[in-house]
Amino acid sequence: MKKTKAPVVVSDALKFLRSRPSSFDVVFADPPYVFDKYEELIRLALSSLREGGVFILEHDKRKSFRAPEERRYGDTVLSIWVKE
Repeated sequence: MKKTKAPVVVSDALKFLRSRPSSFDVVFADPPYVFDKYEELIRLALSSLREGGVFILEHDKRKSFRAPEERRYGDTVLSIWVKE
């Protein structure tokens, strides 16, 4: 099996996505549970994905987004979008 290297960026997601008009295969965001810019984060992340790319947003179960897929782990939810 061929190994592929991929950079991992640990950064403020909004600042990073605003400054990088690149296309990504995967965007994973885990903002603080007390966060008021979810809509902007979702919009920026989805617009930065390549076709077939995946955006995963970790958040508190009390928040609800119109993600096509969700995974629940106790009080934590992963909302998942795939760009077609």
